[in-house]
Amino acid sequence: MRSIRANDPKGDSLSKMSGILKKKSPSIMKGWQSRFITVQDRKLKYFKNQGDKLAAGVLNFDHFCCSIKQEGALLTLMMNGNDRKFEFKAESEEFAKNWAELIERHITESEGFKESKSCTGFKKPWRFDHMSSA
Repeated sequence: MRSIRANDPKGDSLSKMSGILKKKSPSIMKGWQSRFITVQDRKLKYFKNQGDKLAAGVLNFDHFCCSIKQEGALLTLMMNGNDRKFEFKAESEEFAKNWAELIERHITESEGFKESKSCTGFKKPWRFDHMSSA
């Protein structure tokens, strides 16, 4: 797993990270799939392949209040107002802990967390990086 850490350009000292995690598909038939994950600017993005320009999904923590739970090598992310759980698996408990700590910092620094924003009424909000209130 490759990780990159650097200061956030906005000056809020949030680190960023990227690497390969397994993502559990919501389809029972597909199971766990390798995905390239980035955490940066209070967003978790996942891509089918490293180098893809368009993310397969985005959890923009500024849009909605999210939470993360770590159990061993398993990470579970949930959005306030949506039943969908995003499950990721790291290659070890230690790597999962590093990911969980960083993601939690991005969540707690986000507008979504600070304002307890809910995604109730939004269909598949993880498909959009930017959303309007109109």
